[in-house]
Amino acid sequence: MKFEKFKVHALVAKAVNKIYKSKKIQHDHIVVLSEIIARKLEETQLPNVKWVQTELDISFTKLKSLLDDLINRGFIIKINDNKDKRVKFLDSTKKGEEFIFQIFNNLHSMDLEKFKIHASAAKEINEFYNSKKIQHAHIVVLSEIILRKSENIQLPNVKWVQTELDISFTKLKFLLDDLVNRGFVIKINDTNDKRVKFLDTTKKGEEFIFEIFNRLPTPKFSEQI
Repeated sequence: MKFEKFKVHALVAKAVNKIYKSKKIQHDHIVVLSEIIARKLEETQLPNVKWVQTELDISFTKLKSLLDDLINRGFIIKINDNKDKRVKFLDSTKKGEEFIFQIFNNLHSMDLEKFKIHASAAKEINEFYNSKKIQHAHIVVLSEIILRKSENIQLPNVKWVQTELDISFTKLKFLLDDLVNRGFVIKINDTNDKRVKFLDTTKKGEEFIFEIFNRLPTPKFSEQI
């Protein structure tokens, strides 16, 4: 992969994180909403709760939190299956449809015909993340470190990660422990303040993120980002 292409991917990853943070969503929200609307456009059966848990590969606790958030924000509703009341199908509301179209419009200029492409891409990215056991946060951190190294500017520190991703200390620790334990990043003490920890990528981490970006098409995003 040419480094210029890497920079585009890295900037898009950061821009996507910015949008997700501003809208208080995660990639899971995108997968669920876009899948519902794509099926409605194709006039096929709506996804049910079980599909969401299987597709996203998440625990029941995370599943409940995600669906409760989507429902409480008025983006989706649950519909009972006429044949089996234990089964709950998910449908989007007008508010939910307007929301997901706004998200996709912020990422790409699009029309209705392109929606299925974006929905399919969101699903493929989710499957890819699941296969690599990562989340979008992993991409943001690794790509930011490499970008800064290429530009010879100060490496990001732990505080930057928490602020950029807008996550709790518990989630921050889980993310960094995972990156460190998998040999993707190392922590470096600040010589001026030992309380500050900078983050650097290892060769393994750099190879990993380049592999990820090589699997994805070069993104094109609007100037709104």
